Amino acid sequence: SKLNLSETVTDEQIADVIAAVNGEPIMECRIEAKANGVKKTGALLVTDDTTLIQATGLRLEPVSLPNDGISITEKFAELLGVKAGDTVSWHIYGSENWTESAIAAIYRDAVNQGLQMSRATLERAGFEYKAISVLPAETITDKYDGVESITLKSDSIAGWDSLADAMVLMTIVLVIAATILAVVVLYNLGLLSFTEMERELATLKVMGLKTRLLRGLLLTQNLWFSAVGFALGVPGGLWLLTAIVKTSGDDFDYPVSLHISTFFISLAFTFGLSVLVTLMFSRKIRRLNMAESLKAME
Repeated sequence: SKLNLSETVTDEQIADVIAAVNGEPIMECRIEAKANGVKKTGALLVTDDTTLIQATGLRLEPVSLPNDGISITEKFAELLGVKAGDTVSWHIYGSENWTESAIAAIYRDAVNQGLQMSRATLERAGFEYKAISVLPAETITDKYDGVESITLKSDSIAGWDSLADAMVLMTIVLVIAATILAVVVLYNLGLLSFTEMERELATLKVMGLKTRLLRGLLLTQNLWFSAVGFALGVPGGLWLLTAIVKTSGDDFDYPVSLHISTFFISLAFTFGLSVLVTLMFSRKIRRLNMAESLKAME
């Protein structure tokens, strides 16, 4: 659970809530940061020896962030054009006092881009620490004095699942469109090749080559087309997916990667379609009129 405190909560009420739920206070607010001539709005998370929040590294592995200095999310750092060791100017909304802080670490967050720091770092920067939420060690559904609302983990998971379902639906649409495009392109290429090679195929058939061998020639040609398309499509697909993910906004960070199983599934799917399209020409080869085809050029 996450116990969201009211704006009028007192220090005594916060202490009572922390003691009652064995919780840990955190401060969250909006900030404005600038570096390299770029100004962006982000989130600020201030922890006070919090153990119930796990930061993740660039590869989403668990990491511990330093207590001294500020930590910045990967995407926020990319938006500002900074890296570890650089300096960022920032201020909390509602305060006109800008301060400069050195970046001590970079971490990754899927849905909240901005800065994270300890209470001591915040107070050294000249800002007042004010807890707005309490994280209990166990699930809490009962309200306490000073608690305005409660956010359950299940609610966060449901919201994330809804967002993931939208991504899955978009992926399904792209796969269906790619399948239709692949069938149409391969069939038209095969039909064009069959038309241009009709006389040659008729000649080979007169010489005694079986339909199975002629179909193999067309299959080999389509497989080469598929191989070239696949080699160009993999990096092109990664580029397209990266472009789509970037349109989701500055608050979201979805790492784009190609898993080895996905690679081989795509490989089998692509070449399977090529074989299927080639089989569609079996009837044309079997019904090829050799005499008509050989006289067509005369």
